[in-house]
Amino acid sequence: MKKFLLLILIFITISSCKFLITELKGVKKPRIENKKSILKYLKKIDVDTNNVISVNKDGFLNLKKFVKGIPEILVFNHKNEMILYKEDSECNGKAFDFIKKLNKDKQYKTSDSIKITDFIKYATDLDGNQFNLDSNNYDYIVFIFWAKYIGNFNKDYMKKWECEAYHNINAKIKVFKVTTDLFRWRNIDVDLKTEKKEDLPKIK
Repeated sequence: MKKFLLLILIFITISSCKFLITELKGVKKPRIENKKSILKYLKKIDVDTNNVISVNKDGFLNLKKFVKGIPEILVFNHKNEMILYKEDSECNGKAFDFIKKLNKDKQYKTSDSIKITDFIKYATDLDGNQFNLDSNNYDYIVFIFWAKYIGNFNKDYMKKWECEAYHNINAKIKVFKVTTDLFRWRNIDVDLKTEKKEDLPKIK
């Protein structure tokens, strides 16, 4: 009986902690966004409004092939190979040191499952137009996946990741901030009044 009560207490504690974390981080319910609202939000949290992209309908529905949750990063080398900066079971906290220490002269473990072209075919600008990437002048390309509704996670992760890439003197890194927010031009029917939003990326 005591063990049963202890398990209940642990479950309640974990659930409460998750609620408190989301509240403290300013996590909100997703809403339909547009180019103007996204750029306005980025200016508000003092994030560079350049190099902000999104994904088309197919990309949105296939996000889980690229990231398990947000905020998260994808890193590609000059050969367009995806670099494995952590194990799938590990959290995104490793991204901080990894971006900071990226070095053009160092060899990293890569994956054969995803090439940069696999993602770029889904990439769009904030108006839904196809995005074209020129990666020839960079040692590494970093895609930061984020969403307006995850609140302060954007300042604590996205902003710092971009800053670390910018100040890295050992490699030439190009950063693109990929918003996974909802846009009308995707023509995806998502009922925001329900809690059933399987297609929305989860917070990591």
